[in-house]
Amino acid sequence: FPQKGFSLAWEFHGGRAAVRTDTGLGYIDTTGKLVIDSRYSDAGEFKDGLASVRLNGSNLYGYIDTNGSSVIPPRFTFASSFSEGLAVVTLDNGKTVVYIDRTGKTILSPGIPGAGAFHEGLAAITADGKTGYIDRTGSVVVKPRYDFGGSFCEGMAAVQKGKKMGFIDRSGSEVIPLEWDEVNNFSEGLARVKKNGKADFIDKTGKIYPLQSDSVYAAYFHEGYAAI
Repeated sequence: FPQKGFSLAWEFHGGRAAVRTDTGLGYIDTTGKLVIDSRYSDAGEFKDGLASVRLNGSNLYGYIDTNGSSVIPPRFTFASSFSEGLAVVTLDNGKTVVYIDRTGKTILSPGIPGAGAFHEGLAAITADGKTGYIDRTGSVVVKPRYDFGGSFCEGMAAVQKGKKMGFIDRSGSEVIPLEWDEVNNFSEGLARVKKNGKADFIDKTGKIYPLQSDSVYAAYFHEGYAAI
């Protein structure tokens, strides 16, 4: 970058990338210019035009815009990135989990100890150590029964019981049986899976597309190709 003095730099999101200087975390633009002063101890990714930040010396999070202006004042003990217009935040020293909109207004109070970001209109929740899913009204659409539940992608979410993984659809039906040791999200209609050390791809019906190599590092498809 044209400007020196960055000990760490993260990926760009929304035209801004977090960087670390000797005074803390700030943000640069795509030219490498420091456009938001490095005065934060934690600095999230810009999503939906906002990023969660925590000022040096503070224990509370708020949100700033890409100019560095405070949009939602610091009052949260945790604050996630925005996704589909909502962010997960905690109040009361982490005792209360709610979803807020870009103005800071509470939109949804699920009343459970753990909640994730919305993807394709559904969000993972955790209760009594098990994971399920809610919709944007807060209604439980998949009861918490899994040891792990990923984000929905292309209408499917990876779930796990014990040591085996598979996929559910938006209704909670296990459309890909939980028989895999590892699974990745679907991308362009295919998902990378692994069993007994061997990686393959499957489609949404569960049909297996064997890899024509011994690679166990098969990745996501993007524009018709996947690294192996």
